[in-house]
Amino acid sequence: PRTVETGALHLGRSEGHVVDEMGFAIPGVPVWLYDPNLNGWDTHGIVYTDVSGAYSLSHDAGDYLIWFDTLNEGLNYVTEWYNDKASILDADVITLHPDEVLTGIDAELASGGTATGRVTDSGGNPMAGVTVTAWRLERVHTNTAFTNENGEYTLMGLPEGQVKVRFQL
Repeated sequence: PRTVETGALHLGRSEGHVVDEMGFAIPGVPVWLYDPNLNGWDTHGIVYTDVSGAYSLSHDAGDYLIWFDTLNEGLNYVTEWYNDKASILDADVITLHPDEVLTGIDAELASGGTATGRVTDSGGNPMAGVTVTAWRLERVHTNTAFTNENGEYTLMGLPEGQVKVRFQL
């Protein structure tokens, strides 16, 4: 067998905590690392916060965006980008340097609102499998749900204020 010497990998690392408005840890939050050039929403990694709300994400040195994503985890918190940004277009870039740890990349997530409803056809029959999407008025995606066999849906993690809701088959 052959042995290939690769040398040391010189990765950068981002570390932080995710808490709610009261300072309590939120376990199970996906923390995504994105390309800031928005090249097809390229992701470069994902980790989940542990029971203390902590995460550690290692990757090649470079510039990245950090997203604290609660959309698909059944967590009723408003999703956000690092430094309390609502949109990827406003997100702050972090820079990972080789062999360095960037600490304090934290998030305090706001509790989300919930909207429930029922989708029916013109005859009053429930419609299953309808996609229900909420958007902030500034065209920022907030959350998506799907109707069940009774036509019922629940949107969670809604931000304060008004949202637009779209129904799509």
